[in-house]
Amino acid sequence: LQPGNVLEAAEKDPEYFSMLTEEDKKTLAKFAETGTGGGHADFKETALTFGTNPDLVRPDKFDAEDGRYPAKFGFPAEFGINTYADWLINNPNVYEGYAPIGCTATIGEAYLKLSVDRLAKIFEYVKNYDMCEQVMEELKLQ
Repeated sequence: LQPGNVLEAAEKDPEYFSMLTEEDKKTLAKFAETGTGGGHADFKETALTFGTNPDLVRPDKFDAEDGRYPAKFGFPAEFGINTYADWLINNPNVYEGYAPIGCTATIGEAYLKLSVDRLAKIFEYVKNYDMCEQVMEELKLQ
């Protein structure tokens, strides 16, 4: 889910997403507009963690260091070998990408609600997919 998806859903059904403050909506709009949301522990992952385990999120670390890959430690990556240790050295705050500044527990709750709703629709679709038997038979033939 992108920040724009959550903002769009909140605009369509403000009552369902009533937990979002005006400041939350501004934050979602900013991240949707700039597209600065990719990477590990980015805005999306931080929001979902806020929604499920808020005690694991450290907002005080959001702007401690830029999470864009600084390549402080090139070996052994310069030889095409990537290791977890290399990643940790280059990303000491364990996030990679743009800092999720402004992400809140209420944004996390909205992300979680929308994620659950989307997953329920996928399960409903698969459950009612009338070609399951045909697809399974075709897969057996391969």
